Amino acid sequence: MTCAGCCSAGVCQPGSSVSACGTGGAACQTCRSGDTCGEGVCEAPDSGAGDGGLPAGTTTILFEPLGALPIVPDINDVYLDSVTGRLNLPLLPDASPAERAFTQNYLNSLNGFLVSSVPSARASARLDPGTVRAPNIRVIQLAGATSQSQPTIGYNPDTLRISIFPPQPEGWPKGARYVVVLVGGAAGLRDAQGWLLAASPSWQRVRSTTPLVDASGRSTVSGLTDAAARALEALRLRYAPVFDLVMGQGIAREDVAALWTFTVMDEEEAAFDLPRSIIPLPNDLYMSAGGTVQMPVAPSTSSP
Repeated sequence: MTCAGCCSAGVCQPGSSVSACGTGGAACQTCRSGDTCGEGVCEAPDSGAGDGGLPAGTTTILFEPLGALPIVPDINDVYLDSVTGRLNLPLLPDASPAERAFTQNYLNSLNGFLVSSVPSARASARLDPGTVRAPNIRVIQLAGATSQSQPTIGYNPDTLRISIFPPQPEGWPKGARYVVVLVGGAAGLRDAQGWLLAASPSWQRVRSTTPLVDASGRSTVSGLTDAAARALEALRLRYAPVFDLVMGQGIAREDVAALWTFTVMDEEEAAFDLPRSIIPLPNDLYMSAGGTVQMPVAPSTSSP
């Protein structure tokens, strides 16, 4: 007989209580104090009365890693191939031919992100700009050389995007690795109405301490396919040691609105500064829609 809930000491339990939470016949888990058991997964509360009695809304940091074009924070190690050690950035369908060629032929040949990269994440609605600041946005170095300068935090209410600009003027140190943490909770990020941030269903599962698959790799979450559960479980396990580090700095797991890591390349890189026209040549970026080359005019210089 198949157990629809979870198993404890060889006995099938419903799997819906905080003392015996689970589904799909997996071993029962005991949820942490204050957590609830929803669909067999221990979850921190993200709606209703939040920390300190403050209300939580429906605004989230967008996170949906499943599908052909994942929605995840940008400049993210999820795009670093564990086999080749090279980036494997997706080719966006609305990208120009030049942008696609630059991604495929150059960026995807690197063993990390450019020193000038700008990590960012997008919210589902406008945030209170006064809360988009340190320590609600934290950049924690995990490895590599350190910088003498600090990154700068920016927020664009029109695009709903939080950006972390690299230290100036040198950029991120080559070979360094970081984790970006967006902190919610009572003292953290809020939406424009002052409500606490919620967590998307996928982020709740990745943030959870409960396994999403059983020993045979089958989903233990109702409504989540085996393939989806395995993909999210891989991320959950990948981020587990990072969560341990973050929690060691006094940040509660349930207050982490988003978290991701990024690695900076340690190879030589081509100079690329489009506003200053410093790019590899020849380059299709100078091709007009009509198929003609439109090179910028060099600044005039006086004769000696």
